[in-house]
Amino acid sequence: MAAGLVQYIVVRSDLLHVLKWPFGAVITQACHASSAVLHRFYTDPNTQLYLSDLDRMHKVVLQVTGADFFVNIGNVIIASVSSFDVLNAVNTIVE
Repeated sequence: MAAGLVQYIVVRSDLLHVLKWPFGAVITQACHASSAVLHRFYTDPNTQLYLSDLDRMHKVVLQVTGADFFVNIGNVIIASVSSFDVLNAVNTIVE
């Protein structure tokens, strides 16, 4: 793993269970969000470090029950990670 860097991917379970999205559509959105964040922050030194060893890129997938949880998770991440513009990354996912 590149210097302990982790990409967190947050998936809304309500898309499956409440809104009845197909499983593939939920996975597609998660993949798109992951790729979009890497693209948007490609020149960031942390992103470059994360991408420097493809065999050790580490991701954690979290499940939340709905969109309201993004605010809470975003606040926790922002409080614990100061070197990366997490607020913009969270906004990228929500857009």
